[in-house]
Amino acid sequence: MGTTKVDDGEKKRDHMARVSVTDSVWAEFKRAANRRRVPVTEYLGTLMDREVTRLRAVAAREESLSVTEAAGALAEEKSLTD
Repeated sequence: MGTTKVDDGEKKRDHMARVSVTDSVWAEFKRAANRRRVPVTEYLGTLMDREVTRLRAVAAREESLSVTEAAGALAEEKSLTD
């Protein structure tokens, strides 16, 4: 394993974590990885990448919404003072 370079130039590194799931969930997860012919560690990493990408998109939308709301409030305030 070790490190692997990805498209954005950032290197992937091995990390260790424990997961707390039932034995049946763990077994099904391992079967899913095996069906895809990827190691469990790689499959879990892919799922983590997807989740972080999703969370970043949500945060960006929320930030964008906040900026839009602020701009709308400023425009409304300006119309009230004109």
